[in-house]
Amino acid sequence: PVRIDRVADELGLSRRSFTRLFREAAGCSYAEHVERVRIRYACRLLRDTARGIAAIAFECGYEDLSSFYRAFKRQTRSSPGRWRERGL
Repeated sequence: PVRIDRVADELGLSRRSFTRLFREAAGCSYAEHVERVRIRYACRLLRDTARGIAAIAFECGYEDLSSFYRAFKRQTRSSPGRWRERGL
């Protein structure tokens, strides 16, 4: 997982400056962006592999399965299992 403080520090910015500039450039918060990227990757793994949902959740950087399920549903409006079944 890439932490916001580390990214800001590597860019020579304060956390506050980084978050403001990121939101202006991306149109969303850093956390929202990271969640979208993780779930997009999870969708690819669900579609292209036979890995279990728990393994995919951990590979995508989630430390617990319930957080992964909530984020997945928030981004796709579907559970990972249902998403895989429909082959989206």
